[in-house]
Amino acid sequence: MSSEENGEGTGAGSSMQSPRKSNPSKRVTMSGVENVQEVDTTAGVKEEGGGLSSPASTAAVTDDGNLAPEEAPVAENGSSNDQTETPAPPKRLTKVERLVGNIEKRRENRMEVSQKARKKFLSICRAKVGGDSSIGIPIAELRTMRDEHRQDGEVGPIFECAVNLSETIDAKAFYFRDFNEYYLTLQDTYLRRNPFIGAIVGVLAYYICSLILFCGIMGNNSTCPSTAGGPAYEGWLSAIYFASVTISTVGYGDVSVVGSGTEVWRVFIGVAYMVYAMVVAVTVFSSLSSRAMDIAQNTIAPKLEPFLDKWTTMKKSEALAAQLKRVWVFKVVELSLEFLLINLFGMCCAMIVMATTEDGDKIDWSWMTAFYWAVQTTTTIGYGDLDMPFDLRWFNFFFAIVGTTFAASILSSLSDLKTNMKEMRRLYVWKHQEVSMQLIADMEGDGDNSLDEYEFLIGSLLTLEKIQPEDVEEIMDKFRALAGADGIIDQKDVEDHHAKLSTLSKSDIERYNAQQREKMEE
Repeated sequence: MSSEENGEGTGAGSSMQSPRKSNPSKRVTMSGVENVQEVDTTAGVKEEGGGLSSPASTAAVTDDGNLAPEEAPVAENGSSNDQTETPAPPKRLTKVERLVGNIEKRRENRMEVSQKARKKFLSICRAKVGGDSSIGIPIAELRTMRDEHRQDGEVGPIFECAVNLSETIDAKAFYFRDFNEYYLTLQDTYLRRNPFIGAIVGVLAYYICSLILFCGIMGNNSTCPSTAGGPAYEGWLSAIYFASVTISTVGYGDVSVVGSGTEVWRVFIGVAYMVYAMVVAVTVFSSLSSRAMDIAQNTIAPKLEPFLDKWTTMKKSEALAAQLKRVWVFKVVELSLEFLLINLFGMCCAMIVMATTEDGDKIDWSWMTAFYWAVQTTTTIGYGDLDMPFDLRWFNFFFAIVGTTFAASILSSLSDLKTNMKEMRRLYVWKHQEVSMQLIADMEGDGDNSLDEYEFLIGSLLTLEKIQPEDVEEIMDKFRALAGADGIIDQKDVEDHHAKLSTLSKSDIERYNAQQREKMEE
């Protein structure tokens, strides 16, 4: 991939070029190109005696693009003529921060298109380059393509945006694969904007399909029983209950798809239903449960924050080992209490069912038995060694889902505790690291006994294990492949890349188009 392609891919190609101070530049928007006035705020001002003053702060710009008038100078005693305190100057952004800002802005301003329009746009571009997406389309040809498809529904604005981008960065070729990935995004549908609603619809569809399958199609006497003298809701309640214990993987064994017989077709449906339930569990249901956990944590956590901070906040004045031990003990106790509470809730509800239903009176459960049942439900073990009253299914089809979700989250947090403690330790040490020669020696890479922002960024990411050495190696291999012998990606590398690709003849493209037409005719 060329350096130009890399620039289009990250949205930061123009920001890494040599700066042109106080010259107007252009910014690409979805509607066209806007002129933007850049103001150099990083250069120091040379003072008498040969020194440099502190870098200037970011200059204020009015709505009409002019610089705002400077504020009145502050007297040495810290007060101005009107005795008002001068606000602190804004933070001066580094190149890294400006690059991050540019990339985030590009992501936010991506053009929304439909799946159909994007597919057609890519098809047109592939045909132009003979199916090789690594080949750039000359800008002159891109303008021709724009003119040809200007009135072509949603495709026209996509080509218009592509031309605007290419003209702004003065590109010689257009790489549609990078443009599609980094400058286009699919239009949000209602369910994409509201994934929680989509998850609810998916779970409801799962239960409805289960009812239709077991009570409507199969007429299974186990999953949808209809006994003489039994309640009218016996069949559909059993089907919903079975759907819940299946998707939660509890599986007590009291209800079975093959309960009415072991014919091959029943076994096949049982296998297919288990696979279907697991697909729903890892896609739709996992999204729903995660959202429910977020709501619970956002509702309860703020109220407990003053108490939690007392035990989990790391202090610079206290020994690190003692703080980590205190946090570890607190987290274990916290997770244990949460697990206990969810099972106590299940135990209490089960005992209420036992005390208030006719079936419950026939089965003698103690409080400890009810707690035993709750634990084997939330942990999805489901031995199936207890006789459960039928009316308990009213509660269990809900508890099997909610209980296992919360218990899984708690147990997962407990298993991740060791890893989280290591991350907390690394972050604490990094945050309280002072400027020293040891800091420079640990992070500098060129032997000049100094750290620039790039060395500090990469060194910190590696120290905090946010990235791994293998990630850096892969990225730098890509950089070496794009850069020339001078180790810099510049305009010369772009021109050399275009020269290599110019060997693609017009006959190659025509041959590809003919092959595509033959496939369509077939």
